Amino acid sequence: MTMQQQIRAVSDSSILVGMHGAGLSHVLLKTIDGSESGNRGVVEIVPPSHSSSKHFEYLAQMADALPYLRITCGSANRNNEHYVDPIKLVEAVERLLK
Repeated sequence: MTMQQQIRAVSDSSILVGMHGAGLSHVLLKTIDGSESGNRGVVEIVPPSHSSSKHFEYLAQMADALPYLRITCGSANRNNEHYVDPIKLVEAVERLLK
């Protein structure tokens, strides 16, 4: 996606869900959100190796104190792929929608 497409996607979202990493810094764009979607919050998917990192939680607080939830995913396999429990992800999104 181009940067413009990324900004549009974040602006049009009500909940930002993302893996721990630089792309989640788009949470700061939620403060300039001009859409009708509203800002319901952020769900960060965190690998066990970064479980103590609070960077994006702090960014969510800076971005109009957005509600923030974190899900710890399973350890990476040899291809560096992580497993996210879909039930935990759905529960987190549902909490933010209430």
